[in-house]
Amino acid sequence: MNKTEKKLIRFFVAVISLVVIFTGVGGPAFADNASGWDEMSFEAQNNYRIFDIDSGLPFLGYMAVAQTPDGFIYTGGYGGLVRYDGRKFERLSGVESVISLCVTKDGGLWIGTNIGVLVHMSPNDEMTYYGKEEGLDVVSIRAICAERIRASMCWTQPAQFASSMTTV
Repeated sequence: MNKTEKKLIRFFVAVISLVVIFTGVGGPAFADNASGWDEMSFEAQNNYRIFDIDSGLPFLGYMAVAQTPDGFIYTGGYGGLVRYDGRKFERLSGVESVISLCVTKDGGLWIGTNIGVLVHMSPNDEMTYYGKEEGLDVVSIRAICAERIRASMCWTQPAQFASSMTTV
């Protein structure tokens, strides 16, 4: 298995874990009844915490999750972009309808939206917007991938492929 495949597997494991954390999927049905685990709560059987509106999430319904090298976890959905620092959630202004996220090697974050805007957030939180005025004439940015050749690429809707907009 090459490095790219290993990274992809780690990414999907992280995403699935966060889905479990943010939605509470799973439960005692997965416990081994013969071991006595069925008597323990799901929380006692697993090391996780469920987040919802009551615990600080500004909205429900997230479509993308990414963690930057500085430890922040970013989640995006139609309600915008949210940053989690391990204690509290902060809804970041200036970005709406987030459907894809991609972390860069320098700690920046590419943000794809469902309104045809691609946003680059630098490690110091400066945002650069790419839309129709900058030549990105698309409906939505469904996925973003950072390549080894240091070029950004994004899959868009309708079926277009944009590449080398800026270095990652």
